[in-house]
Amino acid sequence: MLNDLKLIRLAGGDKNLVYRLDGLDLVLRVYQPSTAQDGVAFAHSFQTLLSEQMDCVSRPLASFQWQGRPVSIEPYIHGTAPTMEECADLCFCCMAGETLGQLHAIAAQSISQLPPLPSRLP
Repeated sequence: MLNDLKLIRLAGGDKNLVYRLDGLDLVLRVYQPSTAQDGVAFAHSFQTLLSEQMDCVSRPLASFQWQGRPVSIEPYIHGTAPTMEECADLCFCCMAGETLGQLHAIAAQSISQLPPLPSRLP
Protein backbone atom coordinates (compact mmCIF):
# COMPACT_ATOMS: atom_id res chain seq x y z
CA MET A 1 0.00 0.00 0.00
CA LEU A 2 2.71 2.51 0.94
CA ASN A 3 4.43 2.03 -2.42
CA ASP A 4 1.23 3.22 -4.16
CA LEU A 5 1.03 6.49 -2.22
CA LYS A 6 1.61 9.74 -4.06
CA LEU A 7 2.89 12.87 -2.38
CA ILE A 8 1.06 16.08 -3.27
CA ARG A 9 3.08 19.22 -2.53
CA LEU A 10 1.06 21.69 -0.47
CA ALA A 11 1.40 25.46 -0.52
CA GLY A 12 2.96 27.12 2.48
CA GLY A 13 5.83 25.94 4.54
CA ASP A 14 8.33 28.78 4.25
CA LYS A 15 11.35 26.54 4.83
CA ASN A 16 9.80 23.11 5.29
CA LEU A 17 8.45 20.81 2.61
CA VAL A 18 4.82 19.90 3.24
CA TYR A 19 3.03 17.10 1.39
CA ARG A 20 -0.39 15.51 1.53
CA LEU A 21 -0.40 11.74 1.23
CA ASP A 22 -2.82 11.11 -1.63
CA GLY A 23 -5.72 8.90 -0.59
CA LEU A 24 -5.09 9.48 3.11
CA ASP A 25 -5.98 12.42 5.34
CA LEU A 26 -2.36 12.80 6.40
CA VAL A 27 0.33 15.43 5.94
CA LEU A 28 4.06 14.76 5.81
CA ARG A 29 6.17 17.71 6.99
CA VAL A 30 9.87 17.47 6.10
CA TYR A 31 11.92 20.00 8.06
CA GLN A 32 15.20 21.56 6.97
CA PRO A 33 18.28 19.50 7.90
CA SER A 34 19.47 22.36 10.11
CA THR A 35 16.28 22.28 12.21
CA ALA A 36 17.15 21.68 15.85
CA GLN A 37 15.47 18.60 17.29
CA ASP A 38 14.54 20.47 20.49
CA GLY A 39 12.67 22.99 18.33
CA VAL A 40 10.63 20.22 16.73
CA ALA A 41 9.95 18.69 20.16
CA PHE A 42 8.84 22.09 21.49
CA ALA A 43 6.57 22.74 18.49
CA HIS A 44 4.98 19.29 18.78
CA SER A 45 4.46 19.65 22.53
CA PHE A 46 2.91 23.08 22.01
CA GLN A 47 0.72 21.82 19.17
CA THR A 48 -0.43 18.88 21.31
CA LEU A 49 -1.25 21.22 24.19
CA LEU A 50 -3.20 23.55 21.89
CA SER A 51 -5.07 20.66 20.25
CA GLU A 52 -6.46 19.67 23.65
CA GLN A 53 -8.14 23.08 23.99
CA MET A 54 -8.67 24.30 20.42
CA ASP A 55 -10.59 22.32 17.79
CA CYS A 56 -8.80 24.17 14.97
CA VAL A 57 -5.38 22.77 15.99
CA SER A 58 -4.38 19.23 15.11
CA ARG A 59 -2.14 16.97 17.16
CA PRO A 60 1.04 15.60 15.54
CA LEU A 61 0.76 11.83 15.07
CA ALA A 62 4.42 10.82 14.72
CA SER A 63 7.89 12.20 14.23
CA PHE A 64 11.13 10.61 13.08
CA GLN A 65 14.40 11.30 11.25
CA TRP A 66 14.74 10.62 7.50
CA GLN A 67 17.96 11.25 5.61
CA GLY A 68 19.17 13.57 8.36
CA ARG A 69 15.96 15.61 8.44
CA PRO A 70 13.23 15.73 11.08
CA VAL A 71 9.88 14.59 9.70
CA SER A 72 6.42 14.66 11.21
CA ILE A 73 3.12 13.14 10.22
CA GLU A 74 0.02 15.13 11.04
CA PRO A 75 -3.68 15.01 10.18
CA TYR A 76 -4.70 16.78 6.99
CA ILE A 77 -7.14 19.58 7.76
CA HIS A 78 -9.75 20.14 5.08
CA GLY A 79 -10.41 23.76 4.36
CA THR A 80 -9.57 26.67 2.12
CA ALA A 81 -7.31 29.66 2.37
CA PRO A 82 -9.20 32.87 3.15
CA THR A 83 -10.08 35.05 0.18
CA MET A 84 -8.99 38.67 -0.12
CA GLU A 85 -12.58 39.69 0.63
CA GLU A 86 -12.62 37.63 3.82
CA CYS A 87 -9.30 39.13 4.91
CA ALA A 88 -10.79 42.60 4.46
CA ASP A 89 -13.96 41.71 6.40
CA LEU A 90 -13.98 43.10 9.95
CA CYS A 91 -15.92 40.12 11.42
CA PHE A 92 -13.49 37.66 9.86
CA CYS A 93 -10.52 39.63 11.19
CA CYS A 94 -12.06 39.75 14.69
CA MET A 95 -12.60 35.98 14.69
CA ALA A 96 -9.01 35.42 13.55
CA GLY A 97 -7.78 37.80 16.25
CA GLU A 98 -9.81 36.00 18.92
CA THR A 99 -8.32 32.67 17.84
CA LEU A 100 -4.81 34.11 17.97
CA GLY A 101 -5.54 35.61 21.38
CA GLN A 102 -6.77 32.24 22.65
CA LEU A 103 -3.57 30.62 21.40
CA HIS A 104 -1.43 33.20 23.21
CA ALA A 105 -3.46 32.86 26.43
CA ILE A 106 -3.04 29.07 26.42
CA ALA A 107 0.69 29.48 25.81
CA ALA A 108 1.07 31.97 28.65
CA GLN A 109 -0.84 29.73 31.07
CA SER A 110 1.01 26.56 30.05
CA ILE A 111 4.62 27.66 29.49
CA SER A 112 5.84 25.55 32.43
CA GLN A 113 4.48 22.40 30.75
CA LEU A 114 6.54 22.90 27.59
CA PRO A 115 10.07 21.56 27.08
CA PRO A 116 13.03 23.96 27.24
CA LEU A 117 14.52 25.36 24.05
CA PRO A 118 18.28 25.53 24.60
CA SER A 119 18.90 25.98 20.86
CA ARG A 120 16.96 29.28 20.82
CA LEU A 121 18.15 32.64 22.04
CA PRO A 122 15.96 34.16 24.75
